Amino acid sequence: MLLMVPFARLLMLLCLGLALAGCERVEPVRLAALMPLGGPAASVGQSLREGLELAVDEINQRGGLNARPIELTVVDSTAAPGGLEAAYHEVVATDPLLIIAGTSNVAVALKPLAEADRRLLFGLVATAPALTENATWSYRYWPLAAAEVPAMLAGLPPDENLSLGVAFLDDAYGRSVAEGLAEHVRRRGGRGLMIPFALTTTDYSDLAQTLGDTDAVAIVAFDAHIRAVLEALEAANYRGRRLASSSGALPAMFDHPAAEGLYVAAPAIYNPSFLVSEQTRQTYEARTGKPFDQYAANGVDFIRLLDGLLVDREVSAVSLKARLADGFAYAGLFGNVSLSAGGHDIEFPLLAARVEGGRLVYR
Repeated sequence: MLLMVPFARLLMLLCLGLALAGCERVEPVRLAALMPLGGPAASVGQSLREGLELAVDEINQRGGLNARPIELTVVDSTAAPGGLEAAYHEVVATDPLLIIAGTSNVAVALKPLAEADRRLLFGLVATAPALTENATWSYRYWPLAAAEVPAMLAGLPPDENLSLGVAFLDDAYGRSVAEGLAEHVRRRGGRGLMIPFALTTTDYSDLAQTLGDTDAVAIVAFDAHIRAVLEALEAANYRGRRLASSSGALPAMFDHPAAEGLYVAAPAIYNPSFLVSEQTRQTYEARTGKPFDQYAANGVDFIRLLDGLLVDREVSAVSLKARLADGFAYAGLFGNVSLSAGGHDIEFPLLAARVEGGRLVYR
């Protein structure tokens, strides 16, 4: 035993030295995210995740959020054992600062759980108005469905008595945009024909035939659906104008033959004259080998915004909620955005654009 005393003292001194040198473990800032990484909305979730991860790594490399590393947990909402509610309770058990919900479907489904638990919930790529209606703990960083409507309608001719067919994904997001489009046309004395389709729909030939006698067709859905509907319209020799929601502004659409001449609602990040997002685009594309899109930009910008809101402040849900309650203005990848005092919607503008010659031209 006497031989062990010097070693024990040495070990104690070593531990003390490490502690004094600042080697104690710093508690990370935990963030949890649930989003679709499979199924028809996989491209949304995958880009969003990559954007979140890029910004988290960026902040951690410079020392973390107020000198605390950010720890991001991402869960695939389409493959969670026990369903979305079980996945929510699993990530809540880690006591995250906040929960990120990707897409309207996921965000709206999680809202009642987060509100009941008094947990901060942020919907990204989530347009459905229901997310923030009568909300206390639920927020959005993405344009509302209503913002899609004027940018899409800019592609319509000014004719009265216009007939517009709206093919839309039958969910909270699709219904919100479709109703806004159809109502606008009806107020102008025209006819608005709304045709919903399911998330799993793959055959749009009947839909294209039904829309064949309309002056214009608007498609409100994810990019995979938009491409498929455009192909069905082309196969049916449709000759009217074609419009699409903001998913139609994704880079993958630009080179698609059926997308030529498509009018879309688009964020500013694809405008070559908008230099704010250029460095991030280059970093993202070098890192992933994929084109930079609005979903990835939403993830990057949200983490950067979070960092800015909490810099030199207590990192807690209470502190963040108080900061949000005051409102703010922020210049980011999408341009100038703001949150009004007491508001819950952080929106960025959507602009009228058209796919021409394999690129997006802002109008």
